[in-house]
Amino acid sequence: MLWRFPIARPWEIDLTCIATFIVDENSTLRIADRCSEHVACAGGRPVQSAGKMTFQVDKDQARVHAVTNQSTGYCPEPQSWPQVADAIRKAGLVAPAGFHVNFLLWKCTDCHALNVIKEGVFVCAMCDADLPADWNLA
Repeated sequence: MLWRFPIARPWEIDLTCIATFIVDENSTLRIADRCSEHVACAGGRPVQSAGKMTFQVDKDQARVHAVTNQSTGYCPEPQSWPQVADAIRKAGLVAPAGFHVNFLLWKCTDCHALNVIKEGVFVCAMCDADLPADWNLA
């Protein structure tokens, strides 16, 4: 199957292509240029998941090499992987075993800053407030 990517850049030396992706309400995988906002890719609609997807390109074929849930627009939980895997398969591609990198994003209830949780430290990087124990970006 020939895949045409909406990527406006030349292929990288190693023949990989990183794209912004979302899985929409109908479980359809949508991709856009890697610098595109996830919310724009989704047309402002709710999503099941979002992130970055790396494709390995060989002639006229592509395979999904790696997927992350890196989206500060939608902040999907790592538990959204099954929806991503289903959408990849629905698109006729083989899904990897899971997210290559899981991003944990939390909102500070004091200053409202978006935080990437690193090394299990639940402290706001902007105001040093303790972050809530439960994920709060639904």
